[in-house]
Amino acid sequence: MPLRHFAATALGCAMVLSVTATSADAASPTPTRATAAQVCTPGGPNSVIKGTNVTMRDTPGGRWVGTAQNGDCVYWYAAISGPSAVCPDGRVSHVWHDVFNYRLLVRGWVSDCFF
Repeated sequence: MPLRHFAATALGCAMVLSVTATSADAASPTPTRATAAQVCTPGGPNSVIKGTNVTMRDTPGGRWVGTAQNGDCVYWYAAISGPSAVCPDGRVSHVWHDVFNYRLLVRGWVSDCFF
């Protein structure tokens, strides 16, 4: 008997997992660190972060979920218009990218300033 099943049974509790996916999520592969080295060629759905201490957010302009670093490989899902962000070079961007960071194993929104 697997340890997780045994622990749940021994404690008299049930573990229920629920996953909600959109059609875009269902169509894309589930990125992992193991596949990052193989797929991190910029182009297509893969991109590289250009910037240091880049804040990843739960929504465009939202709360912190992780900190990306220069050269981090990300899997790109979508881009939308959102709150303005002032880029390090002084330009202003309203574009936010929904990405999965292979190094952090975190999905979040990153300003277009860092692509």
